[in-house]
Amino acid sequence: MIMAYEKRGNSSYFYKKEREGKRVVSKYYGKGELSSVIAQLNELDAARNEYERFEEQQRRETAEKFEREIAEIENAFNELITAHLLINGYHQTGSREWRKKRNGRKQIDQTRSSRKNLK
Repeated sequence: MIMAYEKRGNSSYFYKKEREGKRVVSKYYGKGELSSVIAQLNELDAARNEYERFEEQQRRETAEKFEREIAEIENAFNELITAHLLINGYHQTGSREWRKKRNGRKQIDQTRSSRKNLK
């Protein structure tokens, strides 16, 4: 939206240009002191809108920075947990579950021998 005084003859008139589809339309708002007050109000409104856009941009940037920091902390925490589990003898299965490692062949042999002793 563009606001402007247009001089026609000896008088100044306040018009506001607005886009309606592909066309630009001039809307008349008055002349003299009234048009000056309307122009100032429109300028204040435009400044307020610009300030609100700036504030919203600042909020978005702050939130994005916070989310990045949280993601970094979460990744570090996950790496710490993974290291702790690996050190304590756990492994991840194909479904990404953590399970305690068996002692391999030795445990299987012990299980078979204990079965034989039961018979």
